[in-house]
Amino acid sequence: MNEQYIHKMTYTTKATPDVYDQSTGQWIVGQPGLDVVIECRAQPNRSGKKKPNKDGILTEYSYDLGFPISTQDLPEKNALVKITGVRDELLFNGELQGYQIGLRSILGWI
Repeated sequence: MNEQYIHKMTYTTKATPDVYDQSTGQWIVGQPGLDVVIECRAQPNRSGKKKPNKDGILTEYSYDLGFPISTQDLPEKNALVKITGVRDELLFNGELQGYQIGLRSILGWI
């Protein structure tokens, strides 16, 4: 585990739907969503900072998140995520308000 990113964010990817293949007349069964775990650093929002949510209303968020710049598997905005601590204790369970990919870091808000 990277000492800078001591927390874990877990989310489930979207399942693929069942589809009908018209050329063969067969149903193709969709795949269930996969659980993805990403190392992160979660710091409580102690200053009352706010971010606009999907309705455009400013909402106070619970945690600032930091991710390694090499992180590839970030969830979509508004995905349900779970943040666990060093001893696998639950810190947060809720909606990802968004993230910003920079040159040296990736920042997120939940």
